[in-house]
Amino acid sequence: MEATLSTKGQVVIPAALRRRLGLVAGTQLVFREEDGRLVVEKAQSDDPVGRALGAARVQASDPTTTDAWMDELRGGREP
Repeated sequence: MEATLSTKGQVVIPAALRRRLGLVAGTQLVFREEDGRLVVEKAQSDDPVGRALGAARVQASDPTTTDAWMDELRGGREP
């Protein structure tokens, strides 16, 4: 994937890559130079809820309801 740097130093991260990496508006990124390359990573959060956000993802095309998904995780409902 490629992107072009604007005259203001801005670049658009391709949508497919943003989705795959869970990058949303407000995501903090860390930039560093490594062996002449630009490396970008999501910033580590000190917030435990923020770290867990997105850890358990359900595909948008998955018709499973939240209740069914939680039942599966918990081992089903008792009668």
